[in-house]
Amino acid sequence: MRVEVTPSRAYIELVDSGFFKGRSRRPFIEYAIRCMEHCLEEGIPLMVIAPPGIGKTTIAYSAAIAILLGYSKAIRVIHVLPLRSIIDDIHRRFAQGLKNMGIDERLNIVSRQYSMLHGSPYLQATYVSTTIDTYAFSVLKIPIDEFSDLMRHESFHGHYEIPRASIYSAINFLDEAHLLLEDITGIEKGSRFLRTLTYHFTQARIPLILLTATLPSKLTTDLISNIMGKAEVIDYREFVSRHGPDEFYALELEKRFKPLGRGLERLNLQQLIDRIDEIRNASKLCVMVNTVDLSIELYERFSRKCLLIHSKFTPNDREKKLGALKDFNLVVSTQVLEAGVDTSFDIMLTELAPISSLIQRLGRLARGENREGLWLIFYDEKTLEGRGIYSPNLIKVTLNVLENAPLEKIHWHLPQRLRSEDFTGYMQLIDAVWESFSVPQGLDVDLLDILERLDVDSRKVLAYLQGAMAGSFIRDEVLTPLYVGTPPEDYADFRRSMRERLVPMSLSDASRYVRHLIDKGYEVSLVSAQRTSKRGDLKVVLEDLKGLNTLDISRVRAKLREPFVKGLALALAIPQELYEGGVYGRGILWP
Repeated sequence: MRVEVTPSRAYIELVDSGFFKGRSRRPFIEYAIRCMEHCLEEGIPLMVIAPPGIGKTTIAYSAAIAILLGYSKAIRVIHVLPLRSIIDDIHRRFAQGLKNMGIDERLNIVSRQYSMLHGSPYLQATYVSTTIDTYAFSVLKIPIDEFSDLMRHESFHGHYEIPRASIYSAINFLDEAHLLLEDITGIEKGSRFLRTLTYHFTQARIPLILLTATLPSKLTTDLISNIMGKAEVIDYREFVSRHGPDEFYALELEKRFKPLGRGLERLNLQQLIDRIDEIRNASKLCVMVNTVDLSIELYERFSRKCLLIHSKFTPNDREKKLGALKDFNLVVSTQVLEAGVDTSFDIMLTELAPISSLIQRLGRLARGENREGLWLIFYDEKTLEGRGIYSPNLIKVTLNVLENAPLEKIHWHLPQRLRSEDFTGYMQLIDAVWESFSVPQGLDVDLLDILERLDVDSRKVLAYLQGAMAGSFIRDEVLTPLYVGTPPEDYADFRRSMRERLVPMSLSDASRYVRHLIDKGYEVSLVSAQRTSKRGDLKVVLEDLKGLNTLDISRVRAKLREPFVKGLALALAIPQELYEGGVYGRGILWP
């Protein structure tokens, strides 16, 4: 009689085979996987609360490998992650691990799906990693592969139930999804979506695993009490309190996190550069800032003798840069390295951000066997205003908590002390910040109707999306990608070129950039697709936008918003000369 391979067994085999780069088995991860198996049997959700760097991602990997080997409790794993850079890094590591096991990558066992990369449009692969935005469209009856057709009302195939079936038959991992609440564009919409989706999955007994290192305790209590019902919660803090320190705790406890200077300093740009110059040749150093513009300015001030990573690169170039991390001692980055990317630094200088983001960033400090990390949190007046990225109130409350904390005693990797150790755990900081904020309440009844009613189809969802939701279920901004160079006329060729040509950008940023280019005399075009035959053949067409030079920024934004909200536009085409790619490139250039 054949014995079914469970995720627990798969985890042991993967560790023993060296799949996880020499890591030993971790008791907490084994315990979490056994709890997941129990929850899958019982049809209840699971929340796993554990520190950065302990290996929560291995839970999803182990489930996917078990499914590949015949585990019958689900058909696939769908792993929802907060950043595209994390998706790319996790995909690269998982695909390489399978390759080392002799599994042909052409089998499409491991795939990625987001706005500019369509590896599995209907989420059919055994392991699919995706963004929360793409996941929202898929579960809410708008297949990404048919998005443009639906928006133009040219066809309606009813295929929306295919990706929904993929989701409902999967083990759904929502990984640090609450970080969306710190993004100024997602606080209200994002919280409603996550609460509503979690409630629906709990009621429908859909396999749901929440993975988090930094969820505030009051949000955990609210989710369990009001949304997730009989969910099982496993918390690393309780695990080590009950069983004693494990290898991970003992290793992290030996580490020393020393603040540079005062640890928290108001610095202007030149003071920041001077501070970096003092230490840049000593160790592996990361400078993490909140905006692309600031990261580029620092990169240029260092004569490009470092690695620059931010969000405004093509997917291909972003992968090249992530692959080159190990080759540079100085890295300048935005929050794309914040969570999940498997790398370590000896020194971390980070711009002030909401507390959960800071802990994720400092989770890249002294990882693995490294024993010491130096850190500094810096800020200026623009930081306190949020830079258009974060809630200014959340930033200022975080600053106030840090100003009153014993900075030299903060342990950025451990949530709380176990017995009499002399440190302040990071959860104490998180909960102190969130004491000043109320927990988002209520469900979105319209979203719940979409999820639960069979008579609500894609066309009705589109009407809701374009109306009440203003183009996004998650954010107050619409993605407005830039296409570098002249797009091919054939739509299939356009799709194939996206990885090396498309650059993500928000509508607000794109509006400012387009207006600037037109003022400077550059040609910018709106890219869309049109039918050329009754067979459904598509060709790419361009519309010159030079007429926008008579409009102010708010009217430019309104003019661009409509075609992107309605799905009529694919991208904005800019000249090739305005993009600098490769490992040493700066990305989108402002002439």
